[in-house]
Amino acid sequence: MTDDQGMPLPSPDQVLEALDQAGHLLEQQVATQLADLGYSVATNRAYTDPDEGKSRELDVWAYKDLFRDGDQRVRVGLYLLIECKNTAAPLAFLTRPVPPISKPEEVMFTFHSREERYEEGGQTLIRRTPTFDVLGLKEKYWGTANPVKAVHVSRLELKNQKWNASNTGVFDSLTWPLAKAMRAFKAPHRNRNQGFDASRDWSHVLFFIPMVVTASQLFVADGTSPAPVVGAAAHVRFQREFKAKGFEGTFGIDFVRRDALADFVRDTVDTFGAEVVHVVEGNPTSVIPPDKWPMADIW
Repeated sequence: MTDDQGMPLPSPDQVLEALDQAGHLLEQQVATQLADLGYSVATNRAYTDPDEGKSRELDVWAYKDLFRDGDQRVRVGLYLLIECKNTAAPLAFLTRPVPPISKPEEVMFTFHSREERYEEGGQTLIRRTPTFDVLGLKEKYWGTANPVKAVHVSRLELKNQKWNASNTGVFDSLTWPLAKAMRAFKAPHRNRNQGFDASRDWSHVLFFIPMVVTASQLFVADGTSPAPVVGAAAHVRFQREFKAKGFEGTFGIDFVRRDALADFVRDTVDTFGAEVVHVVEGNPTSVIPPDKWPMADIW
């Protein structure tokens, strides 16, 4: 197949193959699946890198409004922040129990914590409990309910008839960009430390779920076992700590096979969202902070 000047042109099948190998088709397929599940979606969504100040792109951004009370200005919403990887190279994860995170990065409450004053050693101290815990959501959220997380991920590559494990590029191309994207998309919803005004401001209960959707197979092994058994998985919860100048935190990221995406979002993400709505709808004032309530950057 050639053009008018005799230059070679790809066939329609070759065009689709090239787009598929580059991952562009996967992005559109993911967006379509999420739209079918009731999410508002956008592909190649731009954001400002909070670490470097540069413009970046997120493969797929999706949002679902779960609950909105206009009279009391309370809303619950889910954001899915997705990077797509259409690669045949399998991914292998090692898991182990990890200490619980008191304030998961992906959780955002305007009324972020409860304060309790108590006496100890002749001093008046303040104990702060995250609203996430106060409402009993830590036991319901899949990212905190199970202490076992993947703490290492490698890409498996076949070279000279031998499988090799390498994590080169995984940090720079997947986990690090997703952590920065989450911070960037959370930023506009923060109360700018001017103090909450109940007569004007909305109280947000928002979840920003970073995900990697991949065409590759996912394998998991228990990193604490003296004789690990490898199993295949449709979804793996990965946890990683990041430390850079002006940017640090511990982030949970969900790796999901593309053929399991709809089931994961419907049965895990949306089911949890329904639990949150049940809690908030039953007592909307539980997520409305007092006047002058600050929104600290760490929440």
